Amino acid sequence: MVDIFVPILYSVILLNFLLASVIFSRGNKVSFNLIFTLINFFVAIWSLAIVGFFSNDLPIYLHWIEWTHFSALMIAVLFAFFSFFFPKRIISKNPLYGLAILLPAVIVTYFIFSSNAIIGGSFGTTYEIGSGYIAFALLVMAYFFVGYITLFTQYRRTKEKGAKKQILYVLGGALISSALAMVTDLIFPYLGIFTYTWLGPIFTLVLVFAIFVAVLRYKLFDIKAIITEIFSFILVAILIIDLIRADTQGELFIRVFILVAVVFFSYLLIKSVYREVEQRERLEKLTKDLEAANEKLKELDQLKTEFLSLASHQFRSPLTAIKGYTSLILEGSYGEITESIKEAITNIFKSASNLADVVQDFLDVSRIEQGRMTYELENVDFRDLVEDISAELKPNISGVGLSFNLDIEKGKDYTIKADASRLKQVVINLIDNAQKYTQKGSIIVSLDRVGNEIIFSVKDTGVGISKEDIPKLFGKFKRVKGANEVNVKGTGLGLYIVKKIVEDHKGSINVTSPGVGKGSTFIVKLTTTS
Repeated sequence: MVDIFVPILYSVILLNFLLASVIFSRGNKVSFNLIFTLINFFVAIWSLAIVGFFSNDLPIYLHWIEWTHFSALMIAVLFAFFSFFFPKRIISKNPLYGLAILLPAVIVTYFIFSSNAIIGGSFGTTYEIGSGYIAFALLVMAYFFVGYITLFTQYRRTKEKGAKKQILYVLGGALISSALAMVTDLIFPYLGIFTYTWLGPIFTLVLVFAIFVAVLRYKLFDIKAIITEIFSFILVAILIIDLIRADTQGELFIRVFILVAVVFFSYLLIKSVYREVEQRERLEKLTKDLEAANEKLKELDQLKTEFLSLASHQFRSPLTAIKGYTSLILEGSYGEITESIKEAITNIFKSASNLADVVQDFLDVSRIEQGRMTYELENVDFRDLVEDISAELKPNISGVGLSFNLDIEKGKDYTIKADASRLKQVVINLIDNAQKYTQKGSIIVSLDRVGNEIIFSVKDTGVGISKEDIPKLFGKFKRVKGANEVNVKGTGLGLYIVKKIVEDHKGSINVTSPGVGKGSTFIVKLTTTS
């Protein structure tokens, strides 16, 4: 039996050493890192003490059986303390609290090593159970129970999903390992069964691994660092063993040189891996911060859209009333008015109309952003629509000294399935836009059909658009360079709305311009129904 479990327990010792090295190297200033390292240490002591108890190869006078019970007790104590610090500290910083928790273990430790109250004499691979053994067993269980309760409390208090998973991982590992170890190393010995005590340290590995994974916080890219460290530790250990076996001074010198070189390059390798891990952690944090900021921006954007919608609706009623009453006054419904009053009322009517257009733009934008833009599709003769709008707008365009030309290819069918009012909005907006940004020259409106595609364009000799501005032109609140010099009005929303309407009709819109001051051409392409 000894031949079977001795190498297993030595492997447990080595594995605990490696895991403790990985965690401890991440900063012993973190309390649970230090506690985890101590747990590993006492699991290793427990394993070594069991080997010493069952084997004749190690000195008997070291009281191995006492060390097995002391190590088991310390693992229980450290698990309780670990629960106070993981994932957040919940124990008071007053050292008296820690001493009060530790005091029962100190008292029991005294009786373990200085009397037969807990462990009596040993006989081969068995030992006597003292009268205080039950108190020892209950204390070990109590420490584990305190750890369970504390971890469960931490689980209920924390709101972070990642932290909850970590706590569950540790709690599950602790329940499995402690239950099994208590059976083989506390209950069985009390019943006189000592054959399976060597399984205790092996069962404890479940707890060790659970804490190990939890402390690493499920960061998968840490695996690379862990593998690098473990590989380096194993390689250095092999070289040290090989160094001891050197037969000559020359051989010793070469092996020392190789060992130093491997240690140096292992250090550089581990350091570079840690640097990579830190960069990834930083990137992960920045990504999370960016996601949080993006969510906040979405919320603010939604609030802005809702505000625009509400404000625009509130503005429409008084504007409608202003336009209605000023129109009635201008028509003479309230009697004759002087020319000076008529001019003032006309200015009020124009300003109210301009403001109504702005309000309508804001309403359309809010509908677009909330997904409430609706269309009533019907067969529309695009030619009639363009001709009617051109006839309506031509007097205003000619009135500011611009020439206006309408070029429509004859003998073609321009019927299209569309929302007539929205399509009218597109045409009016593009022609009106050309007028606003053209101080002198001409505006040419063209309509043609190529195959199943209707091509509508508006060409002007206005301020033009730079190559840098063209990609931004259809964004919200975007205005081209030089626009403010010729038109102080406008919201910069018209082209954004036009683009949305055209795209919702399965069409496309683009703009070309030779450059600033050289005019521009807006081209809309829509598919016909025939």
